[in-house]
Amino acid sequence: MSNEDYLPAMHAAQLANALSALGFAFFEEGDYNLNLIGVRSSTHRTGAFDDVLFCAYKVNRLWRTHAWPITTDPGAHYLTKPINPEGCAVLASPQQCRGAYAIGEHHGYPALVQSGAPVRVWRDNDKDNEIDWGEDKGIEGWYGINIHRAKRSGITDSPDYHSAGCQVFASRREHDAFMDLCRKSAKIWGNKFTYTIVNQWGWEY
Repeated sequence: MSNEDYLPAMHAAQLANALSALGFAFFEEGDYNLNLIGVRSSTHRTGAFDDVLFCAYKVNRLWRTHAWPITTDPGAHYLTKPINPEGCAVLASPQQCRGAYAIGEHHGYPALVQSGAPVRVWRDNDKDNEIDWGEDKGIEGWYGINIHRAKRSGITDSPDYHSAGCQVFASRREHDAFMDLCRKSAKIWGNKFTYTIVNQWGWEY
């Protein structure tokens, strides 16, 4: 899986089919109309960037698709020491967070921040360093579940201290490239983004 090159257009079709099967929107109109899709790995490992964020969009009617390693899950530090007394937030999947994100600041640097709509989370409060996957749909609210990077530079090995439920890039450079695309999109479509999270065990990409 390349983090640098454009993948074939058939990958965009696979993403579109996966979202359509779940009843979710997939944006095909115009240039830089970004489809942001987090795929949660079936390995369920805490302390690992073992998930993928796909970004699919058109330029001059041709599809371009990127795939970046991220974590969709909280790190061990916040699972064992949750900030919220109700437990650590885990972004519930599958769900489509329509218009929930905008370019803003996360700890003083540019990122996508939850600002336009609530999102659903599960709460893990047993402090055992293992993620409790909710059997219900979760609870909706404004939890600051942002899409950001880990360290200021380079590639981070573990998300343990970098995610309390956010979607976090392992690589600073890849997050910068992601934000460049978001800025191009915002100039055309406005500063509002939809993020979709699906399960690898529900769809093998």
